[in-house]
Amino acid sequence: STTFFILFHSLESGGNRIAPTTISTILKRAIQAAIRAGYSVKTANEQAAQNLAKLSIQQKISEKMAG
Repeated sequence: STTFFILFHSLESGGNRIAPTTISTILKRAIQAAIRAGYSVKTANEQAAQNLAKLSIQQKISEKMAG
């Protein structure tokens, strides 16, 4: 999916290697968060993709992955 590619590419560019299963988990959590925030199930994937493409969110994920 597009979200997978954006997140994976961004994190790879930063020198962090993350297992695809971890990225899948991050994506699932982002979709769940969008649903909890009030987005419909139909649009939650798009909202999650938009949020995961934001540099500030990618930086937070990288920080959490680093320890």
